[in-house]
Amino acid sequence: MILVTSRRAQALISALVMLSLLLIPAAVAKANGAPVRVALAYQPPYSNAGPQDATGRVEIAFDDGEVHGEFEGLLPEEGAQYGLWLYNTKSEEILALTTFQADPSGVTPVDVVFEESIPDEGWDLVVVTIEDDPDASPDPDARWSIVGAFPNAEVESELVPSELPRTGERPGPSDDAPAILVFLFAGALAVGFIAAWTAPHIRREEER
Repeated sequence: MILVTSRRAQALISALVMLSLLLIPAAVAKANGAPVRVALAYQPPYSNAGPQDATGRVEIAFDDGEVHGEFEGLLPEEGAQYGLWLYNTKSEEILALTTFQADPSGVTPVDVVFEESIPDEGWDLVVVTIEDDPDASPDPDARWSIVGAFPNAEVESELVPSELPRTGERPGPSDDAPAILVFLFAGALAVGFIAAWTAPHIRREEER
């Protein structure tokens, strides 16, 4: 039995390999650059002030320097405002994102766009504090309202609510998206490789 492989098959295999090398890193990079979504609620021991039924959702795009959020149940207070922070529970570092006033309607949108990317210093909590207005101190107040854990953070199981607040938006990309994309591309590559390898083969039986 003689197996004959065409040049077309070899070219197709090479093209599939090159395509996978180009697409997989790009897909993974896109997934890693996706915004991080964090759900917030009143959760001791971190929460110690403000309405206990307040909730929120924050979406952070580190590379783009954007923060978008929506909070429900935060009450406006005279002489006070709310501060939004990123917190690292291990190093106790904290980063100020913005301050805002609660909307009397009970639903408060917050949108912030920075001129540069947001530094990623291992943050594992998003915190809303109650601050004086005006506030002369750059540090966060001891009055912590609602908090939320980053996905896959060690404190997530203790703090994150059972479900995200219902804001009518579609869920964001999963944190497992890079692994899923790699698996899908690898599977597609394997199928293409098998098809390209077997289709051009011609079996010829030697005449006896």
